[in-house]
Amino acid sequence: NTNRDLIDPPLTTNSIKESWKAWGIQLSYNNAGRLVIWFDLSQRMELVKEKISSKEEETLRLFVWFTHFIMFDTQAQTDGCILVLNLGRSKNPFWDSITTLPQLAHKILTIFGTIPVRMKHIYLCESPEWAHVLIGFIMKPFLSQTVNDRILFMENPELLEDIFDTTNIPEKFSGTNGKMEKDILWSTFYDSYEAQQVQLSEGFYRP
Repeated sequence: NTNRDLIDPPLTTNSIKESWKAWGIQLSYNNAGRLVIWFDLSQRMELVKEKISSKEEETLRLFVWFTHFIMFDTQAQTDGCILVLNLGRSKNPFWDSITTLPQLAHKILTIFGTIPVRMKHIYLCESPEWAHVLIGFIMKPFLSQTVNDRILFMENPELLEDIFDTTNIPEKFSGTNGKMEKDILWSTFYDSYEAQQVQLSEGFYRP
């Protein structure tokens, strides 16, 4: 039951932690104050496949949590969002590239491309040929003309460094020299939470 999956257990940051780690979603703000959502499927295919095959409801919970965060983020509502997705054309096994990867890309683009915030740009890096078919023919009727016009294919991810400051690009984002060690949400929710738990166990933390 989908409704039950979303409320049991309660949808908290701690309840989505393992799915978050599997998908490797990272968030930053660019120099214009826009929220940037980073997906790097070139490195995480096996982790994502395992998470979806074993507990697909956890992926649903993760995406619901993230979309709500974005919708309630003041800067995202004011200045809009940017989605950066690396599809790892040459890094994923051939079978995954023509079966699992298109499904994942479709899921990400459908969800994050249709949430009620202004999506300024969608950058698709290292895209296989099927991605052009997926966007140009299958998904195009379901996306607004504005969103379609803002989807940009980028064969060389290093060109992202001409668009974003490297301090706003995740450190291990494929094909770049990103220098952002931890994204804004992980630092806010998990680093502080884990620090509090350590202090609490040692008798030092006071809310």
